Amino acid sequence: MPHAEPHEPPLLQAATPSHIAAAADALREVCDLVTVEDPPPGSRPIHIRFGHYEPGGFLSPLLFGFPVMSVTGRERDEPGRLEVPASVIDQLDSDWIASGLGEHLETAKTTRGLELLTPDASKEDEPFTYAIVVNTPVDLQVNVALTSLASLLSRREVVEKLLRTNAFEGLDDDLQQSDQQARENISDTTRIHGWKIAARQLRDRSRMSGHPLRVTFEAPLFTQRDLAVRAPALRRVYNEMSIIRLAIDKVAALLSQGMTVVGSGSDKVMRMSLDMLDLGDVRTYLAHLARDAYVCGNGFLAFGSPPETALRLIQPEKGQLDQTGAKVRTSEGSDWLRVLHVRGAEQVGSMYGLGMVEPFISQVSMHDVLIGRLYTARSWTLWDRAPSSAKDWAATVERSVPRMIKRVQDQIKASLGTVTEGLTDPPQDLYFPGRERMMPAPSLFMNSDESAENLRGSEKGSQ
Repeated sequence: MPHAEPHEPPLLQAATPSHIAAAADALREVCDLVTVEDPPPGSRPIHIRFGHYEPGGFLSPLLFGFPVMSVTGRERDEPGRLEVPASVIDQLDSDWIASGLGEHLETAKTTRGLELLTPDASKEDEPFTYAIVVNTPVDLQVNVALTSLASLLSRREVVEKLLRTNAFEGLDDDLQQSDQQARENISDTTRIHGWKIAARQLRDRSRMSGHPLRVTFEAPLFTQRDLAVRAPALRRVYNEMSIIRLAIDKVAALLSQGMTVVGSGSDKVMRMSLDMLDLGDVRTYLAHLARDAYVCGNGFLAFGSPPETALRLIQPEKGQLDQTGAKVRTSEGSDWLRVLHVRGAEQVGSMYGLGMVEPFISQVSMHDVLIGRLYTARSWTLWDRAPSSAKDWAATVERSVPRMIKRVQDQIKASLGTVTEGLTDPPQDLYFPGRERMMPAPSLFMNSDESAENLRGSEKGSQ
C-alpha cells in the first residue's frame, strides 16, 4: 500500500468540489498516457481502474492509496488436504490455542471461501482497482497512481524470472526490494522529466512485457449492487482481525454513547433519533448502526410506528436508497420512510458510502491463506505417518510462514495507524447478546496462479 514519506504534504481537511474535479482530471490523464491502445497479438492485458476514496480520520494519515481486491461473489474451494487422524487434530487444536492463535482456529480449518481476483485475473468487466485518497494534493495522487502501476509491473517481472529459473531463494525480500525500486524510479523520472514521461515509460514497459496496461478512472467506485457483493468480505475483515475489530468497536461506542448523532435523513428523523437516545436499547441499536457503516460502508436504522417499539436495523447490502436518499427499500420489497442512514468512508459521486476496512481485504486474504498453510503444516508435522514429502514441505512452511504472518500483521497495524488508540475501550455489552461478531462470513481466497506461486515461492525461498 502506498504510504507517504515523512516530507510529504499532509492530508487536506476537506476535498472541495473543485479539488475533486482537478484530481479526477489528472488521474484520467494518467490513465490515457499509461494505457496501451493497441495491445500486441497474444498479449494478456492487465485491466486496472483508479477511483477516489475519502476515509475521514479513521485510518493512518500516511495511507494515500491501496489496492481494492475484486470480490466476485463466487465461492471456491482450496485443494483437498491429507486425511489426518482425529487424535492428531485434537492435539493440534490444543497446541494452536495455547500458542495464542485460538482466534484464528476456525480460519485455519476452513477450506471454502469467497473468491477474490488479483491483477492477473482481471478482465475488462472485472478490472483490478486501486483506490486513491481524494483529500490529498493532486500531484501526490498522480505519484501514488504511477507508483502503484510501477510496483505492479516490477512484481510481475520478479515473479516471472523466478518461475523461469526456479530459484526462489529470498522471494519475499525480492518483492519488497522491487517495490522500493519502483518508488525510486518513479520519483527520479518525475523529478527530472516530469510525470507524463514517467507515465509513457510505464506504458511502453507494459507493452514490452506482454502484459499491456489498460487503465481507466471511474467515479463512483461501486454501485449498491457492487457493495452488496463486497459485504461478506468486509465482515470477514472485522471478524478475523482483533486489532481492526477493537478500533471499530471503539468508534461504535463513541458514536452510540455520545450526545450527537450524524447521518442523512429528514430533520424529523434526526430529531427523533436525538430524543430517543436514552430510551430502552436505542444506544445499542446505534452501536450496531455505526459498526455497519464503518465496516460495510452503510448503516440503516429504520423507525416504525410507534418508533420506540419498532426499531429495525436493515442489513447494509439490502438497503436501497431512492433518488432523494429519503426512502429506503429493502431487497425483500419493504419501504421505510423514516430511516437514519450513516455512511463510513465517503464515496465521491454516490449516496452510498464505502467500508472503512476496505484497505484490509487483501491483507486479511493473505493472512487467511498463510494461517491455513501453517495449520496444515503443523498437522503433518505431528502425524508420524505423513509422507516424507509432506513432512519436508511442512518443515519449510513452519520455518518461513510465521515470519510472513508477522509481516502481514505489521502492515495491518501500519495502515490502521494510531488514530483510535486514545479512545476508551468499548463496554462488553456494546452489542446485543450473541451479536458481538458480525454475521458469519467465509474465508477469503485469492484466485490467481501468480498468487499461488508467490506463496509457494516464499515458502521455499525463506528457508
